[in-house]
Amino acid sequence: MATRKVVEQHWNIVCGSMEIEELQKYNLIKEWKPRNHRHALFLVIKYPDTKFYKGSWGPELLHFVNDGPYRGSVGKIFCSYDRYKDIAKWFLTNMFRP
Repeated sequence: MATRKVVEQHWNIVCGSMEIEELQKYNLIKEWKPRNHRHALFLVIKYPDTKFYKGSWGPELLHFVNDGPYRGSVGKIFCSYDRYKDIAKWFLTNMFRP
């Protein structure tokens, strides 16, 4: 009998508000909104006061939320730790462009 590999996913912070602004200037990320109105309503109910962004790092959505008075606004992605490392590397390489 084949065993399944369990992949644990968690919320990982990959950026702050300054990175979002810079990457939008370079047109590397864009604000994302669902085309389906039901999906949009579901996201508003599940994640109130959240902006969503997509980029060329892959299919994951970046959730831009206010994470309290100590962290402020941050970009979070729900993914595995290995995938988080890949996405964080994407942010580092695209953030510091000449």
